[in-house]
Amino acid sequence: MHPVQNGIPQGSPVSPILAAFYTAELLEMFTPPNHSQPPLPTSPDSPTNVHLFMYGDDGKLFVWSKSLENSTILLKNAYLEAEAWLKRAGLSPDISKRELMHDSRRRNHNSNPSIVFTDSDGTTRTVTPEATVRWLSVHIDRKLRFERHVKILAASGENTVAALTVVANTVRGLSHGHRRRLYAACVVPKILYACPAWWNGTRYQSKPLEKVQNRALRLICASFRTTPITALEIEASIPPIIHQIHLHTKRCAIRFNKFDTNNATIREPLARRPAGLSGQVNKWL
Repeated sequence: MHPVQNGIPQGSPVSPILAAFYTAELLEMFTPPNHSQPPLPTSPDSPTNVHLFMYGDDGKLFVWSKSLENSTILLKNAYLEAEAWLKRAGLSPDISKRELMHDSRRRNHNSNPSIVFTDSDGTTRTVTPEATVRWLSVHIDRKLRFERHVKILAASGENTVAALTVVANTVRGLSHGHRRRLYAACVVPKILYACPAWWNGTRYQSKPLEKVQNRALRLICASFRTTPITALEIEASIPPIIHQIHLHTKRCAIRFNKFDTNNATIREPLARRPAGLSGQVNKWL
């Protein structure tokens, strides 16, 4: 073990604070009117300013425009500016983690432009648009339906419920109360992760999660497969999954309501978006 002479200690409680101070100048670069837009080939177009979000060492550049080609130009220009700042600060982006996504609600949108970079090592690399991008463990798809994200959550919940069967033997296993506590502590946080961000009240989102909870209810209550789910929910004192999601979203809304109006979480980061604009996300750290 050797003393660290530079950088931020890994796992230290002051690391997020120091990292926020260290990268504050980078965030200010993309705050209007500090950031200027390059000339665009497609006209007329009224793209928004390129915005930068950061969470620790994860960064996201995004912009809305009527043209995907214009958006890629804006994103590439912004990325090069951010990369130059990182170099001056003694940092460098992780090239292997660069990702690009075009968000659009249009059904027939054949345009899918990529971004080509010439990196510092002289290698030319092409970042092609992804079908889904993982951002802070949330899988974002192009149309913001979050179907893949819900499927991944449901699969993770199924695996955890299957693991609980090892300790749920009706003869020598855990009691009813302990099985319920394990489900509430180990499964529910997994399948409802970030639900205020992706929940839209549709059946295709709730159905996979209901299957996970139904299997857990039969395991907790040691019941037959033909036992009505409503009876098991009452017996185990576990509300339906939709009610749990609504509870989480309402609690999130209450927390947001307590924030200061200047808090970046609730402050409108962009000007009003015209209908039908396309958005792009470029993850570069």
